Amino acid sequence: MKKVFIPIIAAAVILAGCEKNPAEVTEASETAEAAAQVSETTEAAESTSVLTTSVTLETESEVSETAETEPPYIEDGKPPVVMAAEELYDTYPVKIIYPERQEVPDKVKTEVLQEDILNSDGLVISKFYAEYPVLFGCDDTVCEKINGEIHDYIYGALEDERKAVEEYNAKGWDLEYSRENGLPAERTVNMDGTTFDGFGYDVNGNIFTVYFADYSYGMVDLHGFEHPVPMMFDLRTGDKIIFSELVDNKNKMHEVFAATERRGELLHGTVPFGERSADEMQDIFALGLREDDVLFKDERIIAMDGCIGFILGPSESGSYADGVRFWRLPASEFVPYMNDEGKALFEGYVSAETTAPKVIEYKGKRWFDNVEWIPEIIDRKNLTDYDREFILMFEKAWNADYYLSQE
Repeated sequence: MKKVFIPIIAAAVILAGCEKNPAEVTEASETAEAAAQVSETTEAAESTSVLTTSVTLETESEVSETAETEPPYIEDGKPPVVMAAEELYDTYPVKIIYPERQEVPDKVKTEVLQEDILNSDGLVISKFYAEYPVLFGCDDTVCEKINGEIHDYIYGALEDERKAVEEYNAKGWDLEYSRENGLPAERTVNMDGTTFDGFGYDVNGNIFTVYFADYSYGMVDLHGFEHPVPMMFDLRTGDKIIFSELVDNKNKMHEVFAATERRGELLHGTVPFGERSADEMQDIFALGLREDDVLFKDERIIAMDGCIGFILGPSESGSYADGVRFWRLPASEFVPYMNDEGKALFEGYVSAETTAPKVIEYKGKRWFDNVEWIPEIIDRKNLTDYDREFILMFEKAWNADYYLSQE
């Protein structure tokens, strides 16, 4: 399979990423507001794009009438056309081909811990529930170290919730107040995610990875909040992996992480979603790195499904509505910039690969087919056969049902 690289990585980005399901080759996930920030920084560049329009001054009433009567698209009566991205553009957000995830029931089992935490009157203040992996199919010392680290996190979360209930009880709130505020509260730790489609655990080469979604609702987070907690372990030693300790060329590694971030922003779209055409993305590719491009935090970095990337929680580099996002690209893009320790660790790690997306041309514009949102260029209440064909070309778009459900 030919790997597709974005030539501007030396100055800007390689755009690539991964998904939870290794059998799929498109990704859904990143942040709308982060993309909006890119939009703000590139306003001047976009104003000179080839997709310019003339503007005629109108009165306020004329503008309002036009907005109500004219749809936001160009109806040319032509069907959507699919083209090869590499024949049209030098830069594009690649698709990912994932390695098959190893099934290891003989090495890992899942255990459950749950407890109802009561006040002095016997009222359930919080319900704690946790699912976590236990490793048993490796060297005893290695298993003990990894299981100990996971055990400490899970039981530490339970102890934190007990203390939160004690503080709640100390305030002397009565039963009526408790009911009005939605008690019992909840604290759930699992590997699947609550507001995000999680990853479970992954064994690949020398690396054992676990994704924990730590979700709280009630006493502390009244609207519910999912805190992502990725963990990586060295199966040779049992040590927890600290990614920053594996880096040799920090500048190049920064560029690769920036590439992951930029790809996520572009595939997610702008506000409103789906406004970034393939041509408009070219202006962003040309910008190069931004000073605030990367959230390079060890507690956010994870290797999963042949990829390396970093996870963002709700409201982190985005809005609460963005939820949890995972920005990623094939592990092979990172390895060249690791030190000897990192290269040895990832020896035998099966990396994902990249392939070019398709370009869909419809109603006078072009879009990459791996964006997360159907572009808002169609009238959902009056879909044509060509519109339906267009919608179904975006295999991973989150809002396809929004259009098709009107029929």
